[in-house]
Amino acid sequence: MTQKNIGNRKALRSQKKISQALIDLMADRPYEEITISKLTDHAGLSRRTFYRNYTSKDDIINQYYHSIWEEYTEEVQKEEDTSLTNIALVFFNIIYKHRELLSLFNQNNLFYLFLNQVSYLMIKDYPNRSTAFDSMDSASLAYITLFISGGFFQMAKAWFDGGQKESPQELADYLKDLEKIYYN
Repeated sequence: MTQKNIGNRKALRSQKKISQALIDLMADRPYEEITISKLTDHAGLSRRTFYRNYTSKDDIINQYYHSIWEEYTEEVQKEEDTSLTNIALVFFNIIYKHRELLSLFNQNNLFYLFLNQVSYLMIKDYPNRSTAFDSMDSASLAYITLFISGGFFQMAKAWFDGGQKESPQELADYLKDLEKIYYN
């Protein structure tokens, strides 16, 4: 994500207008049809303002994903139970909370950006979360976190594609079955 002007109040207001304009426009038309000109016109800002804050529309989507990830990590830090099933429950609760926005992104084939963002942030953040990672070399850590993020992502994607029928608890409970297979 190459978001620019972080911390500047005027820039933050512009970013908020631009990101809301993108969501508004995506409600009516596919993401790929939304030009920077349409986006800035809808936001009431100039193209120059857009490019002061972002390099592409994908940066806006990644900003949303990054925000969702930050919310997830804040919730995980509150948890005493760091089992895979419980961490998955926290993840799926966050996904459920943001399901309308994430569903819109999924409908526009932008969910792959979520995987990229989660994979990157998980590799960056997870080693600080548990001493279990202390004994791992960087390659092992990278592959394990990619495996976990890929699994979480694929479950979330299947949930959106399947009509969001299961609750977050039901999704997390599927991982209990996985634990039974591998640990018994």
